[in-house]
Amino acid sequence: MAHDDVLTFLRELDRLHDRLGRHTSELLLHTDGLGDDRELLHELRTDRRDDDAVRVTLLHRFVVPLAPGGEGTHEVDFTAAVTVAEGSCAARVAVDVHLDAPVAALPEGPSVLWERRADGVDLDGALRFLASAVEELHGLEDPFGPLTTHHQ
Repeated sequence: MAHDDVLTFLRELDRLHDRLGRHTSELLLHTDGLGDDRELLHELRTDRRDDDAVRVTLLHRFVVPLAPGGEGTHEVDFTAAVTVAEGSCAARVAVDVHLDAPVAALPEGPSVLWERRADGVDLDGALRFLASAVEELHGLEDPFGPLTTHHQ
């Protein structure tokens, strides 16, 4: 990757991280039905894989305790990720959950509430996909689905 390409890549990831961070912060403040005690974490992760691909993940995680004292939690991850490999890229935007107890039709453990992905695209295509999917995620009426009390 040329220097200018790296800078463009980093700027776009920063813009997407800000957009997803603002959206999840708004959800933290304005979503009813998740309980009173909730926490929101924003992370940027990089992971070099065995095949020399690099995965960059923008993670915005809600942690919702099941009861006072936080003995069990539900974690809701709003994730935008891109994997850059020699010759092609993959991208994914999703709302993933890890539940310490079943909720409605969702079992205990990991589940996917919403997901968009693109595989085998070039870097520009992956970044365009991420931007589009983050906007689609922002437009969801109820990204928490069955986790909010009005669904239970």
